[in-house]
Amino acid sequence: MKKYAIMLSLFSLVIINTQAQEVIENPGKPVNSKSGRVLKVEEILRISDESGKFYFKHPFNLQIASNNDLFVQDREQILQFDSEGKYLRNIFKKGQGPGEMISITRYQLTEKGIIIHCASPSKILKVDYEGKVTKELTIHPEKKLDSFQFYYDKRYYFFHVGWRQLDTFEGVVGLPYELLSLSADGETLTEHMTFPTKAVIASRNGARGGYVPVDRRIAATWQERYLVVSHTEEYLLNLFDAESNQIIRKFKRKYPRVKATEKNDNRPNLRINLWGKIFQAPKRNYLYDIEQLWVNGNELWVLTSKTEEGKGYVVDVFDISGVYTDTFYLRLPEEITNEYIGFVKMCIGGEFLYAVVKDENDLYIIKKYRMY
Repeated sequence: MKKYAIMLSLFSLVIINTQAQEVIENPGKPVNSKSGRVLKVEEILRISDESGKFYFKHPFNLQIASNNDLFVQDREQILQFDSEGKYLRNIFKKGQGPGEMISITRYQLTEKGIIIHCASPSKILKVDYEGKVTKELTIHPEKKLDSFQFYYDKRYYFFHVGWRQLDTFEGVVGLPYELLSLSADGETLTEHMTFPTKAVIASRNGARGGYVPVDRRIAATWQERYLVVSHTEEYLLNLFDAESNQIIRKFKRKYPRVKATEKNDNRPNLRINLWGKIFQAPKRNYLYDIEQLWVNGNELWVLTSKTEEGKGYVVDVFDISGVYTDTFYLRLPEEITNEYIGFVKMCIGGEFLYAVVKDENDLYIIKKYRMY
């Protein structure tokens, strides 16, 4: 119990430190006086695995390249399609040899190609858009790295879950996400800051059994050198600058929180069954204020939990200085809104939206929509 008290004290200090910076408080209405338009969507193509050249098991992490190619991560796959949905290649090559991978965490699209972090064996691959490996960096196994985010100025940036090893604990506790960077030669690992979250953690006799999130950490790379992070239940955005390796601003806007009800709270029942006991996230009083973050050109689009019947979801727009410039309604189709919106795999590029949905046979497909 004494060890747990010390852990909580350290966690509290982190919260105080990260909240010390002044927050830009935007008003409830954006700068654009003509905001509030409704964007509808129409399906223009769909991608399925019927050809047998690839498969969809649990497609996620959709990204659009500068040439408008679509990339999709799936089990042992990084699939590349052109803007018309034509399958081009699978970047993933299974194995432990040069240019091969066993499992991957995430990837980043750049002007020249793709940067992939392989968890096993731990290494980074740089691959051009024709699928050719141009660089391979082996990472020492002692350097524990969880989730690759982006590369900037000869450094690779990762999130790492800072687990707190408790002798015995069952309940809500701090679960910090550490933002780290690895030098281009793979030698120097630097910790920059911590984003605190809460989770239900089951731990017994020093063995971590599992966790169920209470907060959600969402991040998006912005203009190559920035990472925007949401890590609480409430409306707050942190802008990390890889040039200075600091959070240069925090911003939010006055937001009327949406109360969670049996009708609107369709989040999956997040729980774990361990040692014959159920560990479950507590019932929410409010929906998460922020459900998804999208970067579209020079703008940050924030998909909120607020909806209006006949119009759709409220999407807020910010510029890089943290100014709340615009807001609009996004009227999404039923195949998306029938699911928990925070977990639907989507990406935005210009006037187009891609989303992972299920067809009439309950099989995964990817749909491309035009927003108008």
